[in-house]
Amino acid sequence: CGGSQTLMEQRSQFALWAIQASPLILGHDVTKMGEEVRAIITNPEIIALNQDPLGHRARIAFQSDPYNRTLTIFVKRLADPVSPRAAAIFNRGVTSLTVRLTRAQLAFDSGTCACVDLRDLEAHTRVAAGVHAETLIMLQVEPHEVRVVRARCCSHVEVVL
Repeated sequence: CGGSQTLMEQRSQFALWAIQASPLILGHDVTKMGEEVRAIITNPEIIALNQDPLGHRARIAFQSDPYNRTLTIFVKRLADPVSPRAAAIFNRGVTSLTVRLTRAQLAFDSGTCACVDLRDLEAHTRVAAGVHAETLIMLQVEPHEVRVVRARCCSHVEVVL
């Protein structure tokens, strides 16, 4: 993280690397980084995505178009049967977007994880609770921002990976 990126772009870059199970390597002098950057690279919830024991990288669940790819939703299967999915919603565009995250994008089959809670891994807060509908949440995603959420089954039903 660093260089000419904004803090939001640095958070986005780190989140994308983490959800893709990429090696987390820093290319700067850690003794000279600010507290904001330290908070990004030490976020335990984002690091947990990267270090998930299942070892899968995220797949593209949605892409707005094949050329500009303004909006991409990445979904990663996780080892925890109670919290089996994470999603990273990436806005490459120059305007804010309202994005719909769905049960189908998370690949929850019928009868699997019928009730869903969502946690924002940057804000460390629950952003949706007890959702039974196909649309799990509508999120505002700023330009160059990645919003990362982790899905948790409300009433534990084991998810087949």
